Amino acid sequence: FPTRRSSDLIRVRFPGDIYLQGIFKSNETLQNVMEFVQLHLEFDWLPFWISTPTGERLTDAKKTLAELQLVPAAVVNFACDKDLLQDAKQQGAGNSNSILKQTVMDRLENWAI
Repeated sequence: FPTRRSSDLIRVRFPGDIYLQGIFKSNETLQNVMEFVQLHLEFDWLPFWISTPTGERLTDAKKTLAELQLVPAAVVNFACDKDLLQDAKQQGAGNSNSILKQTVMDRLENWAI
């Protein structure tokens, strides 16, 4: 019997082995994942990209997660221009030293206790 999944799990790995996890449908697109990530970034204006664990940069935001073979579950990597990120941190453009919003980091700390 084939089973139908109602959702797929995408984990985005950030520097420092921090993971942001989201649940998506297989017909959602890479753009949906990018928007999810952007919502949780301390510097939401920061350009970034997503890549596979093998380093292949995922560039076609219109492709579905199924087309990208990221279902039923996948781990992808977050990357951004390190110089831009460093500049943003030095200028105090955000509230923390993390790439992710402080509220996300607080939840991680509470969960680890």
